[in-house]
Amino acid sequence: MRRGIRIRLRLLSGILIVFAALIVLRLYFVQVVHGADYALRAEKQYISASQELFNRGTIYFTRKDGSLLSAATLSTGFTIAMNPEQVVDAEEAYTALAAHIPVDRAEFLTLAAKEDDPYEVLARRVPEEVGEAIEQAKIPGIRVERER
Repeated sequence: MRRGIRIRLRLLSGILIVFAALIVLRLYFVQVVHGADYALRAEKQYISASQELFNRGTIYFTRKDGSLLSAATLSTGFTIAMNPEQVVDAEEAYTALAAHIPVDRAEFLTLAAKEDDPYEVLARRVPEEVGEAIEQAKIPGIRVERER
């Protein structure tokens, strides 16, 4: 009888050890192997979650003759932001960005030197065609986010 209990205890111990090893292995893959990917996903989620795109439609006034006059509409634009940690060459990034939007050089270089701050807004409500041009330029460290 005692022998049967010992076998069961060893079997149960073995199963628990294997289960613990699997959990430790999974944690290793999540934190060490894929940690950078999850950190990047989390950063994008944090930055983009501050403002959701919405569509409320258009608000009209009605004239006395019954015709409609647009009172309020939504326009789509872009927010241009920078992640100083990802800027490879600040001077080159400034030159590429200044070709599209007016940016103060001294302020840009000051913001680019902040390596402990992952998000700095450079411009808001940038027209759609300018935002798309900046996005196509693929300037390292510069983010283009759609806004309404």
